[in-house]
Amino acid sequence: MEVDDPKVSVDGLAGIERQMQQLMREEQYESTVLLGDMFCCPSPASTDKQFLQAIHALNLVFADALVHMKEHKRALRYYTSCLAFQYPKDAAAPDDMSTAEASLRLKIAKCMHVLDDIPSAIQTLDRVPATARSIGIHMLVGKLNLMQGFTRKAEAAYLAAIQANPYAVEAALALAEITGKNEERKPNPLDESEIVHLYTELGVNEVIDPTDAAWLQSLVDAHIQLHSHQLEYALESLEDVERVLGTTQSLHCHLHRAKVLMDLERPEQAMAAFVQARKCDANSVLLMDVFALVLKQSGLTMQLNSLVRDLFRISETKPEVWLAAACYSDLKADRPAALQLCDRAIAVDPTYARSYVFRGYVLLALDRPEYAINSFSHATKLDKTIDAYEGMGEGLCGICLKGVDKYMEAMNVARLALMYMPHSPRAYLLLGSVLSLKPDSRDKARKAFEKALSMRPKLLRAHFGLVDILIAEAKYADAIQRCGPLRFMHGLT
Repeated sequence: MEVDDPKVSVDGLAGIERQMQQLMREEQYESTVLLGDMFCCPSPASTDKQFLQAIHALNLVFADALVHMKEHKRALRYYTSCLAFQYPKDAAAPDDMSTAEASLRLKIAKCMHVLDDIPSAIQTLDRVPATARSIGIHMLVGKLNLMQGFTRKAEAAYLAAIQANPYAVEAALALAEITGKNEERKPNPLDESEIVHLYTELGVNEVIDPTDAAWLQSLVDAHIQLHSHQLEYALESLEDVERVLGTTQSLHCHLHRAKVLMDLERPEQAMAAFVQARKCDANSVLLMDVFALVLKQSGLTMQLNSLVRDLFRISETKPEVWLAAACYSDLKADRPAALQLCDRAIAVDPTYARSYVFRGYVLLALDRPEYAINSFSHATKLDKTIDAYEGMGEGLCGICLKGVDKYMEAMNVARLALMYMPHSPRAYLLLGSVLSLKPDSRDKARKAFEKALSMRPKLLRAHFGLVDILIAEAKYADAIQRCGPLRFMHGLT
């Protein structure tokens, strides 16, 4: 008796799809990918509609598994094939889109984002009408538009996310960052931004619990003040958050308080706040590179070594961990190793700006200012921080002191820092440092240092900048007199 050769039918493919979905639920992504490698094809040759539907259903599950395996380029090919087959361009009106298609477009856009094809990702999501957009779509639209510099579109997307769910805190903090930076750079009043009073109004109108409205608004206020360099006010707002929450165990508050205290150049208080944060959650690596920097600057070798060991036990896939290790190597004066660790941090996450900043400072210590300037410049493209601009300025000033005229380039960097961060005393400090390179600009440099001190009276480097000017002018008695009170101001007895 002859037996027909067995062939997988449409029903058989449906069974394989069910098995792949079950494996996905059980997080067995490798097995799902192996099955997909056997059965899936982005461009099947068959003309049988039922067979094509079965294959594309498999393709969708396969692509999801590929994303979990971080094979985004392969996943993108299968997702786009599914989109073209299941939702032809002329199948629906632009304002009529199913939730399933919107979800598929979100998956495609996420892959494009990972592959750094931001314009295509935006274009993919722009086709999703407002009525079909989920919070996830709003969030990604906001992030992508912000990366491209389309601030108004980003604000609209983040507001839409909050309107969909007021507890979408990531959207609220993104809006706070935009608002804080805009408030600092422009004379427009803060009241023009909806986020400034949004949660207060939601609480008054009983859209959300009034208590939640209080701490959420204080949290937003803190981040607006942080990004507009009103650091003392940011500390007060973080205290307001904790007061409403009725806890001193808020990891977020401790970490951001520590970062603010670090920016205020209060290392002992910053260290105490970081210690409190680690008591809240010792397995969090967020901002641990900044904690490592505090320990390095304080010369605490054993504590920094212990922190690095702890962080590597938690994760090796976060840039903060590698930067903490770089701090330890730098503290031991092993700068080539520190540079390699910075490069490893960049390889782990090329979008993490602080990796480039710390790399720049290591290169400065290795007397390679040209390479350092390139690293700082890359950091400013990712996040315009005063640390990056100070590093660029220091590198250019160092080149000037070697006899190569980079004065105008250094001035341009100082002006950019002042334009982006006019509320930061460190921006005026940078301006003063550059101006002091030219003897005929010392009066302007003096005014810049004095402006920095009017904003932060205990800014030690501004005091020393004024002392350097007095020494350059051969006013030694005045320089000594100015140095005297600094010992008591900073506990240097």
